[in-house]
Order: sequence, then structure tokens, then C-alpha cells
Amino acid sequence: MKQQHRAVADYAGGLHAERNLLYHRQPYRVHLFMVYDILEPMFGDNDVIMQAALCHDLLEDTAITYNDLARATSAAVADVVYDVTNELGKNRKERAARTYPKTAANPLAVIVKVADRIANTEYSAGTGSGMHAKYRAEYPGFRETLYNQAHISEYPELARLWQRLDNINSTAL
Repeated sequence: MKQQHRAVADYAGGLHAERNLLYHRQPYRVHLFMVYDILEPMFGDNDVIMQAALCHDLLEDTAITYNDLARATSAAVADVVYDVTNELGKNRKERAARTYPKTAANPLAVIVKVADRIANTEYSAGTGSGMHAKYRAEYPGFRETLYNQAHISEYPELARLWQRLDNINSTAL
């Protein structure tokens, strides 16, 4: 991991730790590194994507603001994180309906969101979490809203991420 990315990982992990946030009874940074590790082989030289992968849940889960994040990283990273951050809604379905169009408009946000969904779906399947069935049930709408051939033309590696997520969701429960 690049030194610059390590500093961002420490920043993001520290903010999650301050809130005592866990990822399935583990420090939340475990999830941040899952998303980072999914993206690193394809996008390791893209600092915006890699830093956004480490920060992707900060606006949603901690008390920092967009401006705090932009000062700590960059406006480009804060934009991606903002674009993957859930909008308010009464339930998961309403939050997704309000969030996914915003995410879909930014190819870098789509890359981070797909990697996040891969991490969550693979992890929930491996641990037997009840969230696995929810991720699977939500997948058709997730894919319909976020899949964009123009984004894949611009970032061909995104096709590999979609293929991995398609494969995860096509296997039997």
C-alpha cells in the first residue's frame, strides 16, 4: 500500500473507531481494506479511486462533513465519497432509489460502489449473514441503475468488477 494511501486508511479507520463502528464484530477498517484490496490490482495507480475506497463510508457513518473530507484528502475524493453516500429514506429501498442515480452519474463512484457491493456480498455469503439474501434480492435493481456501458468504455476494468459481482449473484444461495 502506498504511504499516501496508508495515511488515508489510518484517517478513515480512526474515524470509524472513534464511533465504535464494527464490521461483523471486527474493526470497521477490515471492510475498508476489503474494498481497497478488490480495487488495488486494477486501479492502484488511481489515487482518487483508492482513497475513496478507504473513505467510502465516512460521510454516511461518521460525523465528518464533505468539507472535512475534502480538506483531509481532496475535493475529487470527497466527490466520489459523496456520490456513494446513502441519501435519507424511510427504508433501504427508498435510500437506494435516492442514492443510485447520484452514484450512476459518476463513473468513479460506480467503481467504488461495485467494489463495496462485492466486498459486502462475498463477506455476507462467507459468514452466513442475513444480509446476503438482501444483497442478492437488491442486485437486479442495483445493476439496472448503475451498469453503464459508457463507464466501461472509459474504465474497461469496471467490466471485470461487474463480471465478478454477476458471478457472485448468479450462484445458488
